[in-house]
Amino acid sequence: MDEKVYTLEEIEAFCLGKLAAKEQSVFEQRLTVDEPFQRRVRLIQSLLDGFAAIAAEDLAQRMNHWAEDLREQEDQELIEWYLNGELGPTAKQSVEQRRQTDSAFDSLFGSQQALLEGFEAAQADTFADQLTTWENEAQAETPIKSFNPWIKRLSIAASIALLIGLGGWGYMKNQYSNQKLFAALYQSPNVGGTMGGQGIEGFKEQFTKAHRSLQARAFPTAVQQFKELSTLLPDLELDPLARSYYDNNVEWSLLLAQLGHDQIDGDFRAKLERIATDDSHEYQAQAKTLQNKLGSIWR
Repeated sequence: MDEKVYTLEEIEAFCLGKLAAKEQSVFEQRLTVDEPFQRRVRLIQSLLDGFAAIAAEDLAQRMNHWAEDLREQEDQELIEWYLNGELGPTAKQSVEQRRQTDSAFDSLFGSQQALLEGFEAAQADTFADQLTTWENEAQAETPIKSFNPWIKRLSIAASIALLIGLGGWGYMKNQYSNQKLFAALYQSPNVGGTMGGQGIEGFKEQFTKAHRSLQARAFPTAVQQFKELSTLLPDLELDPLARSYYDNNVEWSLLLAQLGHDQIDGDFRAKLERIATDDSHEYQAQAKTLQNKLGSIWR
């Protein structure tokens, strides 16, 4: 097996298709038998792909378009959830089927995948250590150099800087804003059907108004409306199914309204934790997702 210790410069040249034919062949043979080396190359390739995606003029134009188009923002969030393994089987299958029939969505999926992989590579805790280790290995093989060894990692280091400098950091931070998280987690409720009991019609009317406020992103109004609904609930005569439905929905919707209104203090976190640890709560999965998002490095 080829035992050569490849420098970052050589790995990058391979990823960019710049190696000579003979060197390319030797490199590819090494990839087929050396798994650690494969992982190293994949990491560099993902970083370069992410850089290329965000630096591309057409993607920059798309990003501006997404900011104006709610549907594409929702598509981007859906893709992100898919890539992070946060969709259920049905939703996951829907994404995969849509990729087969919607070329624009499939193109957006590919760009978002490259972008996220590149950022993950750049932000990985071990990435800097790996760069140092690989550079030390290269220096050990060829200790006498007529130039500064840091030059070997210049283009990749520059790529990281450009990813951030071209708006990548701000873009990713924006995807994890409170308003973005609200948009990804909110779902309109079903207010029809026969659930209820004495006095429920007036409550349902107020319940519908509160959700209309949420849908209009009138968060301060929605916060007050859901707080009022939570005080009305205990006095209503509801069947067990209806009580569970409205208790869960009002509690979760109030948290989403507070999230959209940037009211995520200690009390908010405590209530979120309670929902996330309650196996009987209808919104437990969403609460766990929100906890993970709030703890992201992009916050």
